Amino acid sequence: MSWWRDVRRLAALSWGERRLLLEALIELARARWQLRTLPFNQLVAHLQRSAPAEPVAEPATGRITWSVRVLARRVPWRADCFPQAIAGYRMLQRRGRLARIDLGVRRAADGQLAGHAWLTHDDRVVLGGPGPEHFAPLHAISAQSAQNKAPHDDRAASAGA
Repeated sequence: MSWWRDVRRLAALSWGERRLLLEALIELARARWQLRTLPFNQLVAHLQRSAPAEPVAEPATGRITWSVRVLARRVPWRADCFPQAIAGYRMLQRRGRLARIDLGVRRAADGQLAGHAWLTHDDRVVLGGPGPEHFAPLHAISAQSAQNKAPHDDRAASAGA
């Protein structure tokens, strides 16, 4: 009985680890819901607006990504690379750690394009497995990229057309 083994493992965890798992569950559900309901540009704008909080030492980045990976395998909805990257991004941002979600593509063996998302923190991929070494990066999402972007003025763009 796999669920019984999971219950025993959960009982053996500290309260801090249980709290991290609950936070990961909430963030994975939120990410899945937003991916299903928001247009991509609105989701990106929402993620870029979330500025990092004041840095805190606990928990370690590895524990945060562990909680996301553990829950992603057990939730009843699809929690593949993009929802995991979003959940981890928010959890790191909440603790004052700058992170970046990278989106990339590669050509699969059957000729189709395969998309992938991964989460980078301190120039290291922390969620999403193989990143830039296997996928061509297309887009990066971070609070910093929003600060470096010039404001967009629709009137100026339409006047030049």
